[in-house]
Amino acid sequence: MSMLDLHSSALTSINEAHHNFLLRYQKAAKQVYGFIEGKEDPMFYRSIIEASIPSDWTVALFPCGGKEKVFEVRSALDWSRFASQRVCFFVDRDLSDYINDAGFVLADNVYVTDGYSIENDVISSGLLHRLISEVFNIQNLEVDETDTLSSLFDREVERFRLALVPLMAQILLWRKAQANAPLNKLDLKDFFNISDGVLSITFENKYAMVQAASLNVGAPCASNSDLDAAEAEFTGANDYTRFIRGKFLLWFLAKFVISIHEGTPKFCRKAKCPPKMNVTVGANNMVVFAAPRARASNSLRSFVKNNYMAYIAAA
Repeated sequence: MSMLDLHSSALTSINEAHHNFLLRYQKAAKQVYGFIEGKEDPMFYRSIIEASIPSDWTVALFPCGGKEKVFEVRSALDWSRFASQRVCFFVDRDLSDYINDAGFVLADNVYVTDGYSIENDVISSGLLHRLISEVFNIQNLEVDETDTLSSLFDREVERFRLALVPLMAQILLWRKAQANAPLNKLDLKDFFNISDGVLSITFENKYAMVQAASLNVGAPCASNSDLDAAEAEFTGANDYTRFIRGKFLLWFLAKFVISIHEGTPKFCRKAKCPPKMNVTVGANNMVVFAAPRARASNSLRSFVKNNYMAYIAAA
């Protein structure tokens, strides 16, 4: 089969990511390759991978448009042509620990996030402090002030995770029923507020929260008893807070750091007002600022070492 035939076959039988890979791939190039789920994922993975590989090597990442498409590409590739350590696949764990997904592939060149998604693995007080100093220009915190902010963040993000458990239970029920529930329609500002780093919850009880979420996404709301049962199932997993949706946590990070900036004098004795910023930061574009400053999880470091670095060492 000619290269033209290969490209045509990729477009018609798999997806655009496969086609773009075949166009981009060069056997002799100092380049490694990766297939990922969404269009925002390269922001996280590229900076983390390129920090690990030699400076004269690059990584080409191809968003596929979902986990199923990532696995379709892996299945379709002719592995007699490509080194498995050079061509890797990165997918979110999502709620796969709760739902039996027959299409989920485990392999040496497939990286599965530790938690729900890559955002879960990188959001931390360390990332918070980089954002505070490098993006929000709060640069003169004393050691005790830094420690206070770290403690406040750790406490409030845990409160946020726990408050989202009922919603995650409802999401679990939607996933099991394969319901059409577009989670991107959820506007968390209707559910939570963060002022001076402290979280407040709009709804008086979890059932009201889940009902509002159901209206947001246009999906059926579980009965109270079914929701209670799903919540018990969700919290039955070890370290279940790992499975809070990562984009929810990214929203929290944005709102938290913005509230700290707005109240800078309350957190920094040397500041008389919030410092000026050169960029506009909000929940919708936080990924642009957070991703390049994120640190890789130990599991991702090991994956890059065992695949890309091993391939480069042997090249």
